[in-house]
Amino acid sequence: MAAIREITLTVRNITEGRRTAGLLAIYHLGDVTVTLQGMSRAELAEWEWLTDDLALQGVDLDTHRLAMNGCKVLCRGELVGLLFQGAGTLVHAEVYIPTADDFLTAGRSRKLRHGAAALIHARLAAGHALPVDPEPTPYRAPEPARPAWYADHTEVLYHGSLDQLRGNVLRLEECECWDCDGYQLYAHDDRRAVVAHHVRHTSVTAAEEITDSLVVAA
Repeated sequence: MAAIREITLTVRNITEGRRTAGLLAIYHLGDVTVTLQGMSRAELAEWEWLTDDLALQGVDLDTHRLAMNGCKVLCRGELVGLLFQGAGTLVHAEVYIPTADDFLTAGRSRKLRHGAAALIHARLAAGHALPVDPEPTPYRAPEPARPAWYADHTEVLYHGSLDQLRGNVLRLEECECWDCDGYQLYAHDDRRAVVAHHVRHTSVTAAEEITDSLVVAA
């Protein structure tokens, strides 16, 4: 990465967990904006014990140190952590833990934005809230809705989690157990050959819908 003076990044849709009396509540923090302030060469020199390990194979250590850049990540003026990256290396993240006045490794990523996100998640996972405004609100998952069922024997394209079936055209019926809220799938040319039970509605798309889409696109 090029030398950083000061830039801002926004990490989208952050949530945090808060445990009270053994119960875990999820709070929605929303978007969190952080400021990245470039580190001086003197500050980087203090971290050579860590950043030297990021050097790519075959790269001279002195060259690696000259190409190394680092930045402090601040949230509303409070230090969240540090990011380091050299020429061609991954972004290395070190999260700051206020109570210990120390840093812990928070992983490596390919982009600065992902590194900043890793710092935020590591900070929350360590039990230290971010100075966000306004006060976060409890997160509420959307209410489950019963699917619009396809008629029995409908031909469908499967795109769920079973690799051996993904992309296949199959026939479906409502699952015989009646209480799993899903389908059972049959081989396309043989209604008696069951290939999967308890398949959720989000795992199939009616083949007719795909055909109609292709016709419209054409």
